[in-house]
Amino acid sequence: STEVRTIVSLLKIIDNPYQDIPLVAVLRSPIVGLTEPEMAYLRINDRHDQYFQALERFVTTYHDLKLPDDHPYGIDLAVLHQKTARFLDQLHEFHNIAQRRSLVELIWTIYQETGYLDYVAGMVVFSLILAFTLGSFGPAGRPFLEDISQASGSSVLWLVLGGFIFNASNILLSASTSIAGMSVAFPLGCGLALVLGVFNNLRVEVAQGALKSNLALLALGVTLVVVAIILNGIASGKKEDGSTVDAQSRRKGVALALVAGVVMSFFSSFVMRAMDLTDFANMQSGKVGPYSALVIFSLAVLASHFIFGPIVMKKPFVGSPVKFSDYFKGGARTHLVGMLGGMIWCLGTALSYIAAGKAGASVSYALGQGAPMVAALWGIFVWKEFKGAGRKVYTLLALMFCFFISGLALIVASGA
Repeated sequence: STEVRTIVSLLKIIDNPYQDIPLVAVLRSPIVGLTEPEMAYLRINDRHDQYFQALERFVTTYHDLKLPDDHPYGIDLAVLHQKTARFLDQLHEFHNIAQRRSLVELIWTIYQETGYLDYVAGMVVFSLILAFTLGSFGPAGRPFLEDISQASGSSVLWLVLGGFIFNASNILLSASTSIAGMSVAFPLGCGLALVLGVFNNLRVEVAQGALKSNLALLALGVTLVVVAIILNGIASGKKEDGSTVDAQSRRKGVALALVAGVVMSFFSSFVMRAMDLTDFANMQSGKVGPYSALVIFSLAVLASHFIFGPIVMKKPFVGSPVKFSDYFKGGARTHLVGMLGGMIWCLGTALSYIAAGKAGASVSYALGQGAPMVAALWGIFVWKEFKGAGRKVYTLLALMFCFFISGLALIVASGA
């Protein structure tokens, strides 16, 4: 997921800030929140050094810089200086923690100070907005309050389990990525989650008599997307910034990625068990619609943060136990940006749940699991992450693109 990729990029620059690709990814993320004109100005202001050096030089020479009043980008140097200076202070703090304490404590400090808990809070807020608007008006189906009030205990339990599993799998995938690298963790974890998740959702469709997809087209489409994910992992591995992973760490990362993939494959099917996939307009008693499901699921994800966090801090895999620090350390703007990211994710998930009623749970899940590939395409064409790579890498990326588009087309066709 996007938040995992950003945290991994941040871990990379904590180790070595002179890596332009992960540095730019963090600067554009909600952690720092630089705009494209601000990013361009930092580069134009210092064209010769590495990007991190240009960033440091801007912070130190800020008071000597001026922009004309009619600057076409409308950059506020004071705001840019505030954001970049705060980021350099955070980066220095994270680097000190990385030298003195455990990886668990470092990651938890990052989550607290960069607003990623707010990401989950944004999911809850936006799910409630959708529920009290789109989920409460219209000629068909039960309104949100009526729908959630009649939910059976088993439906609520399935949704809570789905939320907890979703969060646990992301924690495992993040740990795997930080140990073995993205080129190992993402193809294994996401590829396994895609294949097993489609199978698990198909079982729910069959059990409810709601099978809508062409199984042959769906299987072929999923296979092509998995191949695309593997090709992207191979290409990323060939473009590694000189990083090396010892055999023991790689084995541990692979094991965590496999566990993450298996765990992740269940969350969607658990959510679908709580919904009536046959007809959202005339749902069975005790089952819930997509809006109620999203609200309960989001609340479960938020609640799991306050369960998994203290457990991991109290009994970390590496290092000494960690104390729970002040979550409200960040400013209001930082919290709001983090919540915005959660709201965007929530909107995409809501559309996926709604689509399950027409295209089928397995098809909507398969399309949703293509998100890492969309992020990869964004990195290739927008952030130029593979700029300067050799011909073999570009060949792998071209094949990845072909397999991915072909796979998505077959998945869409399977649900038509």
